[in-house]
Amino acid sequence: MIYRIVMKNIRTIIALLFLPCLIFTSCDYDVYYFQGDSENRVYIKPLDNTVNGFNRSKLSVIVTPLSVSKETLRLPASSTVPVKGDVNVSFTVDKSLVPANNLKHGTNYQAIPAKAVELKNSELTIASGKMVSDNILEISVNDDEVANLSGEYLLPVRIKEVAGNAVVSANRNVSYVLVNVYADLDNIWDTPLSESAICDLMTVYRTGWQV
Repeated sequence: MIYRIVMKNIRTIIALLFLPCLIFTSCDYDVYYFQGDSENRVYIKPLDNTVNGFNRSKLSVIVTPLSVSKETLRLPASSTVPVKGDVNVSFTVDKSLVPANNLKHGTNYQAIPAKAVELKNSELTIASGKMVSDNILEISVNDDEVANLSGEYLLPVRIKEVAGNAVVSANRNVSYVLVNVYADLDNIWDTPLSESAICDLMTVYRTGWQV
C-alpha cells in the first residue's frame, strides 16, 4: 500500500515537471523586441540622488573684512555605457535657463554675473573604455568679484558639446548650482545662542558638580 502511494506521488511529480515543456513546445515561439537606447549619452552625475536634488548642488561663499572663504564644486562627466574611443565634453554657464527654472519652482533667484564665475577644466575627456572622466570640472566664485555679490544666485552649468562616439543626455545635461554669498562684516559667529552648543552647556543639569 505504501509502495503504491509513493510511486503515485513520484509519477505526479514527474508529470508536473514535464508539463511546462509540453506547454511551451506545443506553441509557436514568440519573440519580443524591446526598443532600447542605441546612443551612448553623456550626462552630469548628480551629487544628490533624490528626486528634487538630482540636478542641484550648493556652493557657499563667506566674505569677511579679512578674507573670502569659499567652496569649490567638483563634477565629472559621465556616460551611460563605456565609451568606444575618447569622448571630449565641454561645459558652459547658461544664464538663459534661470527665468524658466524660477517659474517652474516658484523661486526668484538672480543669475550670477558671468565674470564672477570660475570654471576650471571646462573641457573633460572620458577615456576609451571608461564611463567617467579622469579630470573634473571645478566650479567656484572669482575672489575679485565676490565683493559685488550678496544673497543667493542660481548658476546653471550645462554640457555645451560632446565630441566622439556619444551624444549629450536630453534630461541630465544641466546642473543648477545655488550660490549663497554671505557677508560677515564683523567676523563674529552669528549663530543665535538658543541654537548653539554653548546654550546647552549653560542649561545642563548641574546637581552634583564639585569645584
